[in-house]
Amino acid sequence: MKIEFQDRVWQVDVDNLTLTQAVVITGKMGGSLADWESSLEDPRSDGWLPALACLYWLMLQQDGERIAIGDVDFAVLQYSRAVAAAIEREGAEVPAEPEDPILPAVSPAEAVTRSPVPGTG
Repeated sequence: MKIEFQDRVWQVDVDNLTLTQAVVITGKMGGSLADWESSLEDPRSDGWLPALACLYWLMLQQDGERIAIGDVDFAVLQYSRAVAAAIEREGAEVPAEPEDPILPAVSPAEAVTRSPVPGTG
């Protein structure tokens, strides 16, 4: 994701999170990476501010800056708006995956309960 913040474009790629970075983030958050992602999506959650700080720290790390996560300081609302804009832009750029014309669309729960052989399920 490309975040336009403080007169420059920053690149953040959570898919390239290293083990060390994951350990720091989960330590700061006191939970799992899934908890971190959930907190980022909910500005009303108690974990939102630390989650945003972790994302900012990760952005710096991936840009080559080495700073302790407890030492990050930034304009929180400006950064959160920049992240929201980046997510919106990214969503607009990604075309929806076309449905597979051969396989019917089913939810994962339906896929588990459906029998592959007619009359056996």
